[in-house]
Amino acid sequence: SEQGHRLTITIEDDGMGSAAQKHSGRPGSGMALDNIRARLHTRYGENASIALEPLPAGTRVTLQLPQEILP
Repeated sequence: SEQGHRLTITIEDDGMGSAAQKHSGRPGSGMALDNIRARLHTRYGENASIALEPLPAGTRVTLQLPQEILP
């Protein structure tokens, strides 16, 4: 969806979500998410974000990007 001058992309997964780490016995370090945040910051500064939200079943990821106007 478009909100103002931002593009919002929401993805929902109804699987195990963050609970999968507990069941697999292999906890994640969060490095991939940190890398994505760093790349967004490098490219868009404070105008982009990514957020993870646990759901009763699964996870919701919300990515917000600036809406670029092409000449």
